[in-house]
Amino acid sequence: MIGHHSHVVQRIEKYKDGWISYSLGNFVFDQGFSEETMKSIILKVVIKDKKIKEIFPEDIEINEYFQPELVTGN
Repeated sequence: MIGHHSHVVQRIEKYKDGWISYSLGNFVFDQGFSEETMKSIILKVVIKDKKIKEIFPEDIEINEYFQPELVTGN
């Protein structure tokens, strides 16, 4: 499950047999007034037997043109 609306990255947790990501942050909003709203994540997932086994978040930052970019060095 992926939540939305908060415009900032929120926690990810394993719940029973699934995963919950409460918010991935921003990807297309021009909210440059806050450093937190200029950060986001994408999720790389490992799927086995039709189930998500692991999740690896990758940091994203919104550049000065409000385009998402992968943060290097992760």
